[in-house]
Amino acid sequence: AARQVGLKLLIGTEVVSTDGPAVVLLATDRAAYGRLSRLLTLGRRRAPKGECQLTRQDLADHAEGLLACVVLRSVPQTELSTHLRWYRDRWGDRCYGLLSLHHGPNDRAVLDRMQAATTAAGVPLVASNDVHYHVAQRRFLQDVVTAIRHHCTVAELGGARFANGERYLKSPQSMRELFADCPAAITRTVEIADRC
Repeated sequence: AARQVGLKLLIGTEVVSTDGPAVVLLATDRAAYGRLSRLLTLGRRRAPKGECQLTRQDLADHAEGLLACVVLRSVPQTELSTHLRWYRDRWGDRCYGLLSLHHGPNDRAVLDRMQAATTAAGVPLVASNDVHYHVAQRRFLQDVVTAIRHHCTVAELGGARFANGERYLKSPQSMRELFADCPAAITRTVEIADRC
């Protein structure tokens, strides 16, 4: 389906380790895909059905050929430098800091803080959109699925519901506007795609 519409398909997953931040792992080749599959199997076997339990060291043990994109907003600010350096030391030039902006009131301040943190850690900053639905009108379906996962009604979701409906596929122009103060973060998305 991706080939039919001219999209390059990137194979990966987001993993939340028991002792670290969320990380998007992307396979650069078939062998890396195999390691990623073994890693997920390991995590599933350790956990109750429907869950996955992995440590940062498990991820590092399967790191060959994988790109690691640390989800910056999943890390408390006080721990950001430590986690970024840990991943950088193990993944080298295959480590990135992944940032999503969603037209929040403090996007500019968040971008400034994350640029400073990734620069200090020697990790390139990459733009992301944290897509959960393909068009904005599908946000309501996302809310229903989230309510099911949390065993509650949509009205009871509270903070588990996204603050706005911005997690849809955006055009390249829209992403350039969001990251206008850091155009290199957009360019690096192409770099990552080329590496996969």
